Amino acid sequence: MSSAVLDTWQQFVEVGQLLFIGYLVHYVPYLLMERTLFLYHYLPALVFSILLLAADIELIGSIIQLQ
Repeated sequence: MSSAVLDTWQQFVEVGQLLFIGYLVHYVPYLLMERTLFLYHYLPALVFSILLLAADIELIGSIIQLQ
């Protein structure tokens, strides 16, 4: 693998870890609740999952462009 691909991967790992931790911070507390949960309980976690999806798409696009 080229150095540019490894740099892109390393950047993705750093961003992905931050976004995944943010997702877990907002999602896990509601897993522990036994009461009825509504959509607005999951919206902060949804924001992080959408950002993680955008990071995935950026990684794929960067790797395709570098090859």
